[in-house]
Amino acid sequence: MLFNIDKISDKFDALTDFIPLFKFDSENMKGIEHTMYVNKNRIYAFSHFNHPTFKECLIIKFDKPIQPKEYLLCKEDNPTAYNELFKGLPEKIRKETN
Repeated sequence: MLFNIDKISDKFDALTDFIPLFKFDSENMKGIEHTMYVNKNRIYAFSHFNHPTFKECLIIKFDKPIQPKEYLLCKEDNPTAYNELFKGLPEKIRKETN
């Protein structure tokens, strides 16, 4: 047997932990656009807000040294990542006052 199909399916399941965060041009490969994917399990905090200019957005904080350590993700700009992160969260939560 050349490969185990069960192990391949495990890898595909693991890839679902990644979300597309932004596109960039590689310095090593000129003229080729890359998409940066991050593991959504490495996000330790994010805040949700509605802004008149940016619309509906999240500020995401990572637990590993990804640059930048804080990233702005707006629903309008990246609906795939936004919806994946916001899936299953409660609609109503209590408000903290400082």
